Amino acid sequence: MLKIKKLPFYTDIYDQNQINYYIYPILSDRVSLGCFILPLIKPISPEDKMTIEQASSVLALELTKCKTKEEVYYKKTQELFNHLLQYKEPHLLEEVGESLGLNKNSYFSVLLLKIVPYDDLQTLEAVMHQLIAKIKHLIPRKGRLIFGFHNRVTILFETRKSNEIDEEIFLLNSLLLKWVDQEEMPLYAGLSTPYHGIHSVSKCYDEANKSLSYLINIKKTGIINYKKLGINRLFLKQHSSEIESFTDDILFPLFSEKAESNDLKNTLFTYIKLNKSINDTAEKLHIHKNTLYHRLKKIEELLELELNNSDDFLQIMLAYHLHENFAKH
Repeated sequence: MLKIKKLPFYTDIYDQNQINYYIYPILSDRVSLGCFILPLIKPISPEDKMTIEQASSVLALELTKCKTKEEVYYKKTQELFNHLLQYKEPHLLEEVGESLGLNKNSYFSVLLLKIVPYDDLQTLEAVMHQLIAKIKHLIPRKGRLIFGFHNRVTILFETRKSNEIDEEIFLLNSLLLKWVDQEEMPLYAGLSTPYHGIHSVSKCYDEANKSLSYLINIKKTGIINYKKLGINRLFLKQHSSEIESFTDDILFPLFSEKAESNDLKNTLFTYIKLNKSINDTAEKLHIHKNTLYHRLKKIEELLELELNNSDDFLQIMLAYHLHENFAKH
């Protein structure tokens, strides 16, 4: 709520007692950079309001200067990081690594974050800087490189052992989920597997990018690790039209008006989710087992596949999985 306020206002906060606060937004080009929150023991005087207004202007100017310095740093860091992704020769990679303060023999992992962009680019920049500031506060400076560009944040982790990143990722995931709740906007994050050596940064970035793309596709916030994608890794490079074509070839008969009226698609999907359990599926759908048998028989006829045939059921399972995780609904 505070981010959208452009003018000072009063508000009451109830803890054990009711306390009245005076809130004064800190703005730069009408973009919120924060606010003064002052508890009021007595009514605020016009002189005090003028002092707060002047302090707000000075602080907004200083924050804008800091933001500009950070943007210059981000641009330089991104250029060097891109060299890590592009260079193949070991000596060039080592030179860039030294420029970034990286140990060539460390373990590296990349985390990519993306938020839904704002229509107002100035607001987006302010939000991104605030998000990066929270991340920097949470993660020690040693062992990480972080920079932002547009609506993406890139974090390069450097550790002595492959599992040292786990605790930081746990803390980060909690921070990002809390941030999503407060900002009320989606934030997606893809994490790579840790690999040894500075030559592995390019592979780490590729894995993180694939993980991020998967989360965006299924519209799930938080952090997902590439190694947790499982079978989904096989389909990340497949064009959405190819995936939809395959799912349509298998499942299309269940999307007809008649099939929908008989609840056949929901019946099949529930049957798959409950590991082909007749009792559990019938209970979940609130129908008799004989009704379920009848529906499953009808599904087999429509799909021209047999649920008890391992090859046929694999096709159905795969089509269901792709429909749920990749196809555009």
